Amino acid sequence: MSALKDPEPDIRAKAARGLGKLANPGAVKDLMALAGDPYWLVRLHTVRALGLIGAPESIDTVKERLLDSNWQVRRAAAEALGQMKEDALPALADVLLNNHDRYAREQVLEELQRIGMIRRIIEGLGEKREEARKDSERMLHAVIINGALSPIVNAMEREGPEIRKRIIEVLRKAGGAPALEVITNTIDRDADPGVRETATAALEALQATT
Repeated sequence: MSALKDPEPDIRAKAARGLGKLANPGAVKDLMALAGDPYWLVRLHTVRALGLIGAPESIDTVKERLLDSNWQVRRAAAEALGQMKEDALPALADVLLNNHDRYAREQVLEELQRIGMIRRIIEGLGEKREEARKDSERMLHAVIINGALSPIVNAMEREGPEIRKRIIEVLRKAGGAPALEVITNTIDRDADPGVRETATAALEALQATT
């Protein structure tokens, strides 16, 4: 812990790395203070350590590193948020919806796909609790408007009719040419008449606004 304040950056970096391997929750506050260290290697190991510990209070600090001047730190920040899974979803959605940095958004999408979180988000559309279902809809909307359509296409072939209908509704709200293509293909190919009806209504709504 004391080595986190060592004047040598290599020592600070190694201390952060060690505390991450130990998953020491008592180190979170000091690691958060180190996340803006002048040396990129210190920031890198600090962000990785916070991801390994997984303390929710560090999420905003890690999220800030998505805009770091060093691309390795940015990637580590996305991976760290991915390790925090559901706890970090609101922060990840905020990046996808509101951050103007394209690289940050791409890193978040890549991490969500790597850890299988997009599939879990889609499965969340079937939640009985409305609040949980709405959270999944908001997150899926953020994924769609950032261009990650392949998991959506796969879900339209894999999931049950009710989830497919909800995906169509999210696609309708998102709009855009890729969403329109998925909706059109659903009308032509889906085996369930209820899903095709939902897709047809979505297509008409999109055409009315263009």
